Amino acid sequence: MGLLRNPMPAKTGVPIPTSPKTNAQVPWAPPGLHIAASLLRQQGTGSIMAMTGGVPGFPKGNQKMVKLQGPMFSLAASGTIADTVTFSTWKGRPYARERVIPSNPKSGAQVGRRSMFTFLTQNWDAISTAFKATWQSTADDLIASPFNGYLSVNMKDWHNFLAPSQAFPADRLGTPSDNSLTGAVWEENRIKLSFSGTTQGDSWAMIIFAKEGSAVTPAVGNAIITMEDGLVAGYDVYWTPPKVATWHFDSIATSDDGVKATAGGPQNAVPP
Repeated sequence: MGLLRNPMPAKTGVPIPTSPKTNAQVPWAPPGLHIAASLLRQQGTGSIMAMTGGVPGFPKGNQKMVKLQGPMFSLAASGTIADTVTFSTWKGRPYARERVIPSNPKSGAQVGRRSMFTFLTQNWDAISTAFKATWQSTADDLIASPFNGYLSVNMKDWHNFLAPSQAFPADRLGTPSDNSLTGAVWEENRIKLSFSGTTQGDSWAMIIFAKEGSAVTPAVGNAIITMEDGLVAGYDVYWTPPKVATWHFDSIATSDDGVKATAGGPQNAVPP
C-alpha cells in the first residue's frame, strides 16, 4: 500500500495537501491525516505519509513511519513523522507533540531530578498497600493512577528541595537514620563512598551530593545519587565521575514521611 486512496471527494472546507514537486493533489484521506499534513507543510512539504508511503521532499533516512490502527479514520497512531511530529497515547488517550531532543541531558538539575525519579519508581512496589491507597485522591485529580500521583507530588516537592514521602499528605514528623558519609576515596576509575551510623529510625532515602573542585552545597542541582538508606552497620557505594579530579561530597538521610536530616558532613576524594 502507498498513500491512502478513497473514491469519495474531499469534504468542503478541508484542505487537500499537494506535492511540492508536481503540485498535484493527494487523494482524499481522513481529516486526522490532513492535520498531520498541515503540520508537515509548516516544515516545508505539503504531502503526507501513511502506511508504507514516504514523505516527498524529505530524505529517506529521516522518515519514521506513523503506525495507524483503523487507518481509514485515523483512530490511533504512534511514531514520528519526518522527525517533526510524534504521535502516542497516555492512559489510553491519543496525543501528538513536537519531537524534542534534550539539549543537555546531563546538566546538574537534570541529573538531580533523574536520580530522585529513579529512586521513587524503583521503591513504589515496596510501599505498603495502606500508604499506596493515600495517593488515590491525588490520582483522581490527575485522572491517573495512584503511582502517577505519587510521582507527581514527590517530584514537585523535590523541585523545591523537599524530601519525598511514602504517603500523602507528607506528615514530616519521622526520624531519619543518622547514617552519614564517612569517607570518599578513589579506586581506579571510580570513587568509593562509605556510610555508617548507629540509629536506623524511620529511614527511607539517602541522597548524595557532589561537586568538582570545591565544597558542595546540598541542592537538587548537586544531587548525583538517591538510593534506599542502608543498614547502620555500614555500607559502601561506588560512583564513576565524569572526569578524574578532586570531588567533594555530602549526604542527607530522609525519613519515609519526608523529613530531611542535617547534612552528614563533607568528604572529598583526591585522585592518586
